[in-house]
Amino acid sequence: MNRYPSQFDEIQNQIIECHRQGLPPPEDIEILQEWLMSDGWDHALAAWDDEAVVLNLAELAKDCFTDQCMTAEDWLPAPGQDLNAHRANFAREWIQNAITSGAGEHSLSVHSCPICHSNGDQLILGLTVEIQGHSPEPTWHGMFSDKGAFYQHLKSLGHVFHRDISSLSDQEILRLWKE
Repeated sequence: MNRYPSQFDEIQNQIIECHRQGLPPPEDIEILQEWLMSDGWDHALAAWDDEAVVLNLAELAKDCFTDQCMTAEDWLPAPGQDLNAHRANFAREWIQNAITSGAGEHSLSVHSCPICHSNGDQLILGLTVEIQGHSPEPTWHGMFSDKGAFYQHLKSLGHVFHRDISSLSDQEILRLWKE
């Protein structure tokens, strides 16, 4: 488990106590988050060792899964071609491009930053970071009992892990389509 400097011990205790009681995180959580995004960046990145990248599919769909976008990209269906199959193929091209580029607002690195109470209890702070070269854009998602709870939260936001993209059905993609 990743340990932070002792100056953060009390904040970690407060975070876990709030989570245990079902309360919002303490205001001091921002002190730890700010440290993780600056001097503690190596600690935040160390939490990425066994994690993955997600595609913000909901945002990609909002931006690109439209008939207007398909027309603008000259992706017009051939006469007699099934329109929904064509839409799904177009969307899969956008998905593949977003994954291949691995950067920008649609691909986010996933970080589970460990929090340890002095009594041994543990939880994580969920963090995603837009991959923008040397200018990362962090988004804190809150306190979670474990990675599974954090990952479920990300899925509820319309994020799909890159490793799961191939299992997306055409129907799942088309539900996101805007005509």
